[in-house]
Amino acid sequence: MRGELDLLTSSAFGAFLEVAANRHGRLIILDMAGLEFLDASGLNQLAAVLPRMQMDGSELVILSQSPIVSKLLDLTRLAADVHVKPPLSAVRM
Repeated sequence: MRGELDLLTSSAFGAFLEVAANRHGRLIILDMAGLEFLDASGLNQLAAVLPRMQMDGSELVILSQSPIVSKLLDLTRLAADVHVKPPLSAVRM
């Protein structure tokens, strides 16, 4: 993901999450490394899909090194329900 996840883009993001949860099964990986802005509407879309994913035994992994993303996930307590990992571009071999 790149750019902003806000009121203008959150409904498309929510639709994407629904399709991903319905089609891709147990593991969904969201690369948010290019995300420059995240507001409550984007977080609400994450929060809306997580309970169903948990009931299905699915897991959501967010790839991000952004302290803002991590802080928002912590403040909203969504961090307990997702796994935040560094993006592949940050992993040194």
